[in-house]
Amino acid sequence: MGNVWKGAAALTAATLLTKLLSALYRIPYQNMVGDVGFYIYQQVYPIYGIVVALSLTGYPVAISKLIAERLAVRDEAGAAAVGR
Repeated sequence: MGNVWKGAAALTAATLLTKLLSALYRIPYQNMVGDVGFYIYQQVYPIYGIVVALSLTGYPVAISKLIAERLAVRDEAGAAAVGR
């Protein structure tokens, strides 16, 4: 159970760091591209984020399926090879 709490703490710390960095980069970015460039970024980024999230969703599922199929036939070496 201790590993679960350590993992949750690591994910929480990573999330907080990501949120902090995403808030801090906007000021220099707006200074570089100006108001119009920042406005365009604000309009396009949510669409880009959705497309990236949808495109990456299938990859972990496919890898998990391949590993599960190998482990079902007790092919540990094959499962490890898929995971690399």
